[in-house]
Amino acid sequence: MDSELKDTITELGIGLINATEDWLEGLYVVGSIAQGDFHPKSSDIDLIGVIDCSVDPWMKKRIKSLLSVWANNYKGIELCLVKPSEFKVPKRVPTYEFGISIGGSWRTEEHGPGEDSELLIHFEIARQHGIDLFNSLQLVPEGVFSPIPKEWILEELRKGIEWHLTKLGDHYHDPFGRNSTLNACRALRFKQTGDLVSKSQGGEWYLQAFPENDLVKIALDNRQNGRTNSPDLEQLRDFIEKIISQLN
Repeated sequence: MDSELKDTITELGIGLINATEDWLEGLYVVGSIAQGDFHPKSSDIDLIGVIDCSVDPWMKKRIKSLLSVWANNYKGIELCLVKPSEFKVPKRVPTYEFGISIGGSWRTEEHGPGEDSELLIHFEIARQHGIDLFNSLQLVPEGVFSPIPKEWILEELRKGIEWHLTKLGDHYHDPFGRNSTLNACRALRFKQTGDLVSKSQGGEWYLQAFPENDLVKIALDNRQNGRTNSPDLEQLRDFIEKIISQLN
């Protein structure tokens, strides 16, 4: 992690502690930063906050105001506040107290309280790779997040790929096909190896077996180098459907 990004997420952590008046019990960086796959032009900042209380409108307003200051400097910031009971004893569909997505080119969205099964993937990334902002940017201490059953993770990855089929090439959700392509690769790797890796690692792993796959090459180049090369969407749809069949 470069020093500028490290300083940013450290200041974000301090700001969120102040915004919640010390009610925040933990704050973890997950997603691409935690997995060593952060690219400023294509990656957002994913955070999980631990708070053992309800989030009132006043607190939501303060959090939104804080994040809006930083969001324009990055593709986006996603924060989800959950109670510790949701990851200490895994549930098939975890609940959350408040979620917000905000960014320079994003539509700001606020949610919660509610439930979201996709949180299981974030919990598992936090367990394996997460960065604890309350502990000087060290790795999450072992035992904070309980292991998530592999079949739950695989089901969520498969659901995500099926959702991608409805958004192929969409500028907002799947710009130039990079998210659908690379998420499909990481899902297949998880199916075959049990490793929950980043988008880039999933694509690189796939190319080791199929080095001539242009769709994956394009997606990796777009993600890692900020390119805007468009794949053939019909070929991409065939590729995604093939991966889904291998995940079943």
